[in-house]
Amino acid sequence: MKNLYIKLIDIISSIIFPKPKIIGEDKLNTEEPAIYVCNHATALGPAYTTKYLKVNHRPWIIGYALDKEKAPNYIFHDFLHAKGKKCKWFYKILSHIIAFLLVPILKSYRGIPVYHDQRMMSTYRESLKSLESNENLVIFPESPKKYSKYVFEFQNGFVDVARLYYKNTGKELKFVPIYIYPKTMIIGDALQYDHTKDFKEQRKELAHNLTVTVDELAKSVPNHKNLPFLTQDWFDKYGEYVDNMSNYWKQFE
Repeated sequence: MKNLYIKLIDIISSIIFPKPKIIGEDKLNTEEPAIYVCNHATALGPAYTTKYLKVNHRPWIIGYALDKEKAPNYIFHDFLHAKGKKCKWFYKILSHIIAFLLVPILKSYRGIPVYHDQRMMSTYRESLKSLESNENLVIFPESPKKYSKYVFEFQNGFVDVARLYYKNTGKELKFVPIYIYPKTMIIGDALQYDHTKDFKEQRKELAHNLTVTVDELAKSVPNHKNLPFLTQDWFDKYGEYVDNMSNYWKQFE
């Protein structure tokens, strides 16, 4: 049973993030589990999918955001972009306050912790367990490399789940693209893993095709306000890590 704090947050979030228009809801995969691949759109992506995506699912969430010990440092850098700012003591205190409030909320979503080192295997194991229990996954795989004005290039590590799922079940997993912007979610046609193709090539191909598909969904909407995954402020502070993000994640250990 949700505690009073989480119930209160549910009420507040419904006011801050009212139900969006959902286009293509008939494309939701209800017969077999799938991976829903979305642009982040700042807080809208997680908020809309958690509250309004009408399939049983678990989201991938950065492991540091679920760890009460490491969350403040993660928030200090990734949320507040506090590298190089004056009054760091203020941002340090603020990051601890945000972590105290945020970690219980994220844990209530039953998120699967995501890592960028050997611990990623635990992410895959938990993901397979969920899929095999007929729970869908929701993933926001944008990288810091811009693809267009609407979307950043998708990282391709999440495709590994499809290879492992086929190995365990003999079934080819589907990936459902979703484009999110203020007041709207657009659900596109699914792309399917093909076990007969070379995996290394398909890993890149599926991630790229999903990037392209989400971008095409965005371009189908004229004159709308898009919310980029990362702002210029992030690049001003952390642009040095774009080509080697492993060093970026090491900051939070």
